[in-house]
Amino acid sequence: NRIVAGLPEVRLVNQYAEQSPVAGIVLVARPGLVANMTLGAGPTRGIFSKPGCFGGDVFTVSGGTLYRGPVAVGAVPGVEAVSMDGNELELMIGNVDGLYRYNGTSVAAVATPDGSGVRSVAYMASRFLYVRSNTGKIYWSDILSGAAIDPLSFATAEAMPDPLVAVLLIGDVLWLFGQASVEFWANTGD
Repeated sequence: NRIVAGLPEVRLVNQYAEQSPVAGIVLVARPGLVANMTLGAGPTRGIFSKPGCFGGDVFTVSGGTLYRGPVAVGAVPGVEAVSMDGNELELMIGNVDGLYRYNGTSVAAVATPDGSGVRSVAYMASRFLYVRSNTGKIYWSDILSGAAIDPLSFATAEAMPDPLVAVLLIGDVLWLFGQASVEFWANTGD
């Protein structure tokens, strides 16, 4: 023990202490972190990757630009954090300023039913789900078309009248996170 021996503390950099069955406590070294790539002028507003979505490529929104790997593919206006989800055909990007669609070649703005921003995006059962900014509403898209949103395709969180802040799919259950509540919705096909 360094304290008992009167020795100064040692800062562990790229090492961690591990109990060894033979030698007591040993320090195990790990390689340091290295930069993978630098994208845009920042700040980084969101990073997304999912198997099956454009080959699992990494998408990053840095500043006002969407990157696919290291390549800039289009503009995503705003300064707020973004929420992204996608399938093999499209990536949907939402923020408080609006909704955007990347189709593999370009980024385009998508009209929402009431012109509002999108706080959170999720993909479930071949539909995209969008949390409308500053409300308890969640919209869903037509099947396999994230940009087609019927104005009557919405529901509201019912447990509490608090605004929704995020939607997340875990297994086959949709989690609706409100400012003060959480609701769990199962996919019934209804």
